[in-house]
Amino acid sequence: MFAKRRLRVEPAQVPQGEKLHIWYQGPLATSQELYLHYGFDGWVEPKSLKMSRATDDSFEVALTATGEREVEFCFHDGNGTWDNNTGLNWRCPIIS
Repeated sequence: MFAKRRLRVEPAQVPQGEKLHIWYQGPLATSQELYLHYGFDGWVEPKSLKMSRATDDSFEVALTATGEREVEFCFHDGNGTWDNNTGLNWRCPIIS
C-alpha cells in the first residue's frame, strides 16, 4: 500500500464538507497510539483525533473538511513526541 511512503492522503484535494482519509506510516508508526492533530484555514480551533491501526500496520483516520481553504495537520503519540514534517506540517487543499 505504501511502498515506503510515510503518508497517504485521499483525495489530494478534498471537496468542502466531504471526508478526507489519511494513512500514516512514518517514524511514529511503532507507537501504541497515534493522533492526528489538525486545523482548518490556519489552525483555527485545532483538534486531535485518535487514529486506528490499519491492516498494513499504518494508522488511519478520516475527518470531514469543514474549512474553506485547507486542512493543515501533523501527528503525535500522546506522550509528547510529534511528527510535524520537520516543522512544515502537511496540508490538503479544500475545494468548493
